[in-house]
Amino acid sequence: MHVHHPKSRKISLADLIADPSFRNWVGGIDPESVRNWDAYLQQNSHQQSVLAEAAFMVRGISFAPKRLPPQVVEQQWQKLQQRLQEPAPTRYVKPVSVLLNDYQYVALTFFSILVGAVGYWYFRVK
Repeated sequence: MHVHHPKSRKISLADLIADPSFRNWVGGIDPESVRNWDAYLQQNSHQQSVLAEAAFMVRGISFAPKRLPPQVVEQQWQKLQQRLQEPAPTRYVKPVSVLLNDYQYVALTFFSILVGAVGYWYFRVK
């Protein structure tokens, strides 16, 4: 067992998940790890919820590397090389001056005329 924590210190999930002996205990792989962690749990029952949560996470994580067959790797590599050699598709980019649609342009024009008329009227009356 690699993780030796005093009772006062809380074990982190990351420490437990990274500990190979803990993962062996969860999987029941190594009898020594099972004995050690069972004993640890008996002596530190206040850590039961952390150990249970870490065990749940370890069961959901695959630690064994999965290798793709060489023909799949080669096929994907060929596809990538082919896509890199193809010209990139061009996209139509709207000119910067076309930031407003037609309705917004009409509304802005109307608002500008209205503000101008109110300003003209305000200064004419005074």
